[in-house]
Amino acid sequence: MSSVRLHGRSHTRSVLSHFAGSFLPAVHAPVRSRESYRCAHKKSTWQVHAVEQGQAGDVAESATSSSSPARGKPGSIYTQPELYKAAFSYRDISSEVSFLKEVYSRHTEGSELTSVLELGCGPGEHVTGLARAGVPRAVGLDKCPEMLAFARDLASGKAGGAAAGKKAKQAVGFGASSQQKPAPEPQQDQSGLPVPEFVAGDMTNFEIKGAPFDMVMCLLGTFSHMLDNSAAAACLRCAVRHLRPGGLLLLELGHPGDLFDGTYIIGDGGKEVWEVPQGKNKKIFVEWGAEFDNFDPVTQIIDRTVSISVLKGEEVEQSIEEVVPYRQYTVQELDLLATMTGLRIQQLYGEMNLEVDLSHEEAYRLIAVLRKL
Repeated sequence: MSSVRLHGRSHTRSVLSHFAGSFLPAVHAPVRSRESYRCAHKKSTWQVHAVEQGQAGDVAESATSSSSPARGKPGSIYTQPELYKAAFSYRDISSEVSFLKEVYSRHTEGSELTSVLELGCGPGEHVTGLARAGVPRAVGLDKCPEMLAFARDLASGKAGGAAAGKKAKQAVGFGASSQQKPAPEPQQDQSGLPVPEFVAGDMTNFEIKGAPFDMVMCLLGTFSHMLDNSAAAACLRCAVRHLRPGGLLLLELGHPGDLFDGTYIIGDGGKEVWEVPQGKNKKIFVEWGAEFDNFDPVTQIIDRTVSISVLKGEEVEQSIEEVVPYRQYTVQELDLLATMTGLRIQQLYGEMNLEVDLSHEEAYRLIAVLRKL
């Protein structure tokens, strides 16, 4: 499934030349033009406006026809994981999986990746991709039972939809029981291909059987939902406990230049619009950001407006709208958090590409590689 970006705004931003910090001279960047950040962040507190709450194999078939979306009960995008996955399917998972293996090898003196844990894994596409690429032990952690059930079905080659919702009620360790050990899961799918384990738990307080891991990763901007320093430090401490000595922690976040170019302050944080085809005459239309989204310069938290609509022709069948709070981190803050928790920054990339650092013209996000001391 391919995604098409519409009216995506690119604009020139004046970026501080030393935002990367003196500890890593290679990533000091001059003023430059670059694409605005549109990394797909994990979501929370969604408001769902749905004509029909039922789910089906084809996401676009999960709502009945209507000239305009009807207001439904408050809900979560995680209760409709097929829609979540499809809306942000512009990512090239295969190439990103290759990057994850390559970056591990580069920063561990050529070692082969044998075990990985993904925090806030959502549909689990990256951790599943790593399992399929030959990583013997791959584990995904998330606190949403619907998303975990969908991830398990997706990894095992089964259809999602109603089965995922039903299995979600049986998810182990959701909420208060995040310390429970994962139940044994099948090691292969129906075709004999390896599948990852999926575990329910909170990113700030978890315990995974079988640690330590070679690498822990937190992708898709999920770490930005650590809205204060205590939550961020707690998450990193848990990650460090689950890493072998010399193991890597990989964080994907917004580009640090976004915080300093002034657009957040004036309420012009950059709106991105794209669509994803969904069968004959259907598509998913995504709007990431709105004019005057609130940004707090003290907490560095922006309340980003996000909407996702399922369209049949010009007719809206389903519409979701949410204001997502997430924190924009500076590199210096990451460096301090790393020092506090037994990590050291190894390298900062501007894309999932070993040749793109933060000063590169194509850098539009931050991939921070940290190593356990």
